[in-house]
Amino acid sequence: MPSSTTADLTKLRIPGDSREALFQRRSSPLPWVFALLLLGGGGAAGWWYWKTVLSVPEVSTSRVVLVTPTEGNAVLTASGYVVAQRKVILGAKSPRRLVERMVSEGESVRANQVVARLDHRDVDARLEQARAALAAADAAIERAKMAITRAERDFEESKAKVVEAEARRDGDAREVRRYLEAEKSGAAVRKERELAETALAISTAALESARKRAASAEASVDWYRKDLGATQADRKLREADIEVALSAVEDTEVRAPFDGVVLLKQAEIGESVSPGVVSGQVTSGSIFQIADFNSLEAEVDVNESGLAKVRDGQPASIQVDAIPDRMFAGRVRMLMPGANRQKATVAAKVEFLEKDSRLKPDLGCKVTFLREAAQSQGAPKLLAPARAVVRRGSEAFAFLVRDGQARRQAVDAGEPQGDRVEIRSGLREGDTVILSPPADLRDGSPIRQK
Repeated sequence: MPSSTTADLTKLRIPGDSREALFQRRSSPLPWVFALLLLGGGGAAGWWYWKTVLSVPEVSTSRVVLVTPTEGNAVLTASGYVVAQRKVILGAKSPRRLVERMVSEGESVRANQVVARLDHRDVDARLEQARAALAAADAAIERAKMAITRAERDFEESKAKVVEAEARRDGDAREVRRYLEAEKSGAAVRKERELAETALAISTAALESARKRAASAEASVDWYRKDLGATQADRKLREADIEVALSAVEDTEVRAPFDGVVLLKQAEIGESVSPGVVSGQVTSGSIFQIADFNSLEAEVDVNESGLAKVRDGQPASIQVDAIPDRMFAGRVRMLMPGANRQKATVAAKVEFLEKDSRLKPDLGCKVTFLREAAQSQGAPKLLAPARAVVRRGSEAFAFLVRDGQARRQAVDAGEPQGDRVEIRSGLREGDTVILSPPADLRDGSPIRQK
């Protein structure tokens, strides 16, 4: 009796017809066809990639641009702001309260125009006091002059009395000598001589008294003159006091130093204005900011690497961001003597050669520094990279990029100016041209752009 294991293995045998079907399926040609198709497709793709990519030259390109004379003449561009060369902040010299303001923002002012007034009651009182002191000094001077006149008159009278006394003494002295001579000759004139001697003594004493009165009168004249000098010196001090008071009064009137426009008011009526601290409140002391719009200029930062391209007096073109429809002619007024270490720049101040009422301080602007002054009516030029123009004898041409192919185009080109050349004809604005085209490049050759 066969075992159960043998029966199970008998069941696992493949029938004959089933083995033949399996052999037929293994020998099918479809896998070989698929493999051949795969190899053929890969080869075709490789051939196409080599034909369209690897064998096509890769070129650099650029565009033809239409530029104005300013753009074609530019050597450097820098950004900055419009600033006023003359700009001041008006304020108070001493702590005072603002009591009157005559102008506001945006208003024009004239030189020396009073634009604000500060409280001046204390300086007015000081001025009146100084004037009263000056009047008192003037009165004292008049009194001193009158005293001098009287003293000089007394002195003249004293001198006359001295002369009279001297004459009387001299007469008495002659009488005495005459009587003495008479006595020597034996005449009895003793009594008369004694009387003459007495008269001489009296006249001599009178002369001394007259001389003392004259000296006193002369001293009085000198004293009154010194008093007059002191009074006049005091008057000069009073005049100085008045000048100080007038200056203090003048300081309470805030005046515009030049013709300009009020940019900003920084104090209100009733507010204390003074640099420092007033009543525990920190104040700036400023009342107005005024700028001279005729002194507006562009101030830009020039990088150190481009500093050699900028010089004093160099022509420039100024484009103000807020006025996009106009380009202003300018000129470099000065390069600042110092550099900014943090930004590695040097400030350049460019003056406006043309004025416009729309120009305002602190507007953003861009300055283009030029090789030469731009002609305001110059026609725009069509420029292409000099490397795009091929010259062979008298012939000049360039290769355009169109639909992935290089198209040769004859051009009429000027002489190269730097890295660009003017195109008179043959190209149009926006055309894409090949830079430094290969020597074997032909019209219609496929290309790839970098």
